[in-house]
Amino acid sequence: MRSLVIAALAVGLLLRPGSASACDDCEGGLEALEPAFAAELPADGVLAFFESGGYGFNETIAIEVRPAGGEPIAGAIHYRGAMILWLPAAPLEVGQSYAVHVHVDNSNSYACYELEDLDVDAAFTAIAAGARPQPRWDAIEVRHWVEAHPSRALDDLVCCEGSRPGDSYCGAPPSTEGCAATRGVRHLHAEITIDPTARAEALGQLAYEQFPGAEDRVEVTYFDGETPLPCVALRATDLATGELHEGPVICPDPALEAELGEVTLDPRETLECESLQVCEIRETDVFAVGWDPDDCRRWRGEGCGCVAAGPRPAAPLLLGLGLGLLALARGRRRR
Repeated sequence: MRSLVIAALAVGLLLRPGSASACDDCEGGLEALEPAFAAELPADGVLAFFESGGYGFNETIAIEVRPAGGEPIAGAIHYRGAMILWLPAAPLEVGQSYAVHVHVDNSNSYACYELEDLDVDAAFTAIAAGARPQPRWDAIEVRHWVEAHPSRALDDLVCCEGSRPGDSYCGAPPSTEGCAATRGVRHLHAEITIDPTARAEALGQLAYEQFPGAEDRVEVTYFDGETPLPCVALRATDLATGELHEGPVICPDPALEAELGEVTLDPRETLECESLQVCEIRETDVFAVGWDPDDCRRWRGEGCGCVAAGPRPAAPLLLGLGLGLLALARGRRRR
């Protein structure tokens, strides 16, 4: 199985009336489809597939299952989270080998970019229907820790002179190349891993709640401040019967709560440039806001604090000129 890091974040968007249509997420078809079952499948089982890349189910999916040398058998497609299921209308024939072909038609999908159709082939042999697979809770490990997340709000950023953050479009955070945050928030993280052998033993018949896809490692970030130290409740569902199995609940060390919350960051620890600046924020178009490059000033502690693009103050220049004339006058008197 592959390894993947997943971060869960809920973002609230503040949009003008009538702007939602321009800021809606793209809806698209499927980018990938992978069988969750192996070479053997219980005769009373279900065919499960992991899908990825879809923003909606506008695509057309056709699944064909046929015994060797025979005609396609009847079955129905169901969706369960990030999985696509095919349930045979009648139990499979024990000892019979089957060929599987899946075609995904992405031509009618409304996507941000063009998606090609998918074709996936697989094969399996039906084995005797025995006791349904049981979850292997001992194969799952959970690790908790706290990590600081720098703010990406425009008014929390400091940039090298000449750099500025990219526009914040439809409430999404801006790009921050050449910039660093002055504040951040420490959040709880959880790493959840499962031994691949546990999934192999399940023959694709169990869906472990913490593993929505084919990955054997998932990382979750908790942003809900009202529940600072949520526990991980292990659960698994039998895909053929719908039976829910509940396992142990694993909670983080209570001492981690003291590490949560806001933190002040020093942008100098991240940026190597000598001169740092901040700029005023302005609306760049009806859906985006960004820094105004014509209204910038040096960041506190990085110089005079004046507007970077403005004229230099006259007082220091006049003072220097006055001291120079005074020194010249004294030199003449000594002659």
